[in-house]
Amino acid sequence: MKTLLLLGGSHFYRPLIAKAHELGLRVVLVDKNPNVVGRSEADVFEQADIIDTDAVLAVARNYLVDAILPVNDWGVATASTVAAQLGLRGTPTDVVDAASNKRLMRERWRDAGCANPAYEVTSTSDEAVNAARVIGYPIMLKASDNMGASRGVVRSLDEAELQRQYAYCKGFSRDGTVLVERCAEGSEHSIEALSINGEVHILAISDKVKLPYPYRVDKAVLYPTRLDAARQARIRKTVERAVKALGIVDGPSHTELSFTAEGPVLFETACRGGGGRIFSDIVFLVTGVDYAKETLKHLLGQPVSLRPTRHAAAALGFITPPPGRILDLDGVEEATRLPYVFACESLKAIGETVTEVKSGGNRAGYYIVTAETRDDVERCFEEMEQKTLIRTG
Repeated sequence: MKTLLLLGGSHFYRPLIAKAHELGLRVVLVDKNPNVVGRSEADVFEQADIIDTDAVLAVARNYLVDAILPVNDWGVATASTVAAQLGLRGTPTDVVDAASNKRLMRERWRDAGCANPAYEVTSTSDEAVNAARVIGYPIMLKASDNMGASRGVVRSLDEAELQRQYAYCKGFSRDGTVLVERCAEGSEHSIEALSINGEVHILAISDKVKLPYPYRVDKAVLYPTRLDAARQARIRKTVERAVKALGIVDGPSHTELSFTAEGPVLFETACRGGGGRIFSDIVFLVTGVDYAKETLKHLLGQPVSLRPTRHAAAALGFITPPPGRILDLDGVEEATRLPYVFACESLKAIGETVTEVKSGGNRAGYYIVTAETRDDVERCFEEMEQKTLIRTG
């Protein structure tokens, strides 16, 4: 029996344990939370922080693992280092570095002629003000080396707003730099892909619904995209070029971009599948391609199958009740009984506090709805949005 080392077992990643078991794998789960929800489903649990490379490497050696799967940005660098140490298939460290730092990513894309927005790297608010004067408002501020979940991402409409927001954004930056970017105005999309021996296979393209500015947090992710075939082709070409420019030769990638009046403009690409159960469930529900299983098979050196077998629709919606203390979760329980609801979970317990949603980590829960067509799944999504799933007060 082959062994998978899984880095993270919270609500969004627990389904990967079942996927691995269906492939006949033993699952060794590492998470810093001793009460993480996936613990009871894994074959082995080891408590360790997934950013602690030495601790994870010790676990990997102890259990003679055959593959290592990171499920979020925190575990990607660790997985790269451990895989290299043990001779396992994984993403090289220099590629992970570029895909985990917006400055390095932008530089690689610039050198490859990819569809970057106009940008400058800044270390002070004065530098940011000068950069914004050249680039032009509205601009986006982004923490250079903090990927995923829209942490440290905020829009500024003018100089006064930029000066107020700069410290907030810089607080998320580990290296102290902030990107000042032209705000790409258009529809927003995420793209799931699996690279095999340098060939980028696009599996799914979504349409995103965002919460209001100034923060840029997803409210919903809907599949399949409503973009026409010509626009989809341009996105595919853009993503393939971007993934190759970063050096992602083998493994999953999650790209986010905007389709503007000038065409696709790249935001970022991560060396992992999409979060919120996109990787474990949603791509499969929409296309019939089991993104997670095929990735695991590829990591193990086994043949993969990426041919779509269905054309359905799904929506991932995030639950964002008014700030306050959670009084009850009755709506979540009721929603799970609806025929079109694939999953509905609260990420918080009764009595916990819900805050303003400034990044993905502030969201209180999520749901996944499915249907045969995009029109139908939108109706399901709109119905869910009218429900009080988590009551606060």
